[in-house]
Amino acid sequence: MKIDPYKHKESFENWISSISGKSQVCGLNEINSTLLIRFISDFRIGINVSSKSKKGERSFTRLNHLKQKLSFIIGKLEERGVCDVRKVTPLDLHSLFSDMRSGAVQTRFGTPYKSTGDYVKMFKTFWHWYQKTQRAQNNTVQDITEDLDTRGEKPKFVSSISTIQPNIYELKYGTL
Repeated sequence: MKIDPYKHKESFENWISSISGKSQVCGLNEINSTLLIRFISDFRIGINVSSKSKKGERSFTRLNHLKQKLSFIIGKLEERGVCDVRKVTPLDLHSLFSDMRSGAVQTRFGTPYKSTGDYVKMFKTFWHWYQKTQRAQNNTVQDITEDLDTRGEKPKFVSSISTIQPNIYELKYGTL
């Protein structure tokens, strides 16, 4: 039995029960809510995942992260006038993620997003799922995510060995 100290399973199941019987996810319109619910449901049982990734169902941790980040991205796109995420343009995506990096769209603490690359990767996962589901219905959907920038800011706590090495030497042998 796996231990779930952060209660990801409970959190996910509470979310599923809160949306059952409803056709909308809080904060999203009906079209986008339906797509998000289908996406999360597919990943929950492991269908329509990438042919390059591991097969099978996704963990509750992964499902919660996908749900949270995608609902945020889709909500921001709705604020910018994209009522149907299937009709989003590359320009809409590039401007959203660029604004997140620059600080035009800020975190709840008033700072620019440092992990914009993670949001880009989540949206790419969603878009490739959408392409795959449409391919099964003999519809072709252009990959609008191929030029998105997935880089993220380096954490500030990482330092190179050249800055650490002199301090270790001084501790062991005294000053130079």
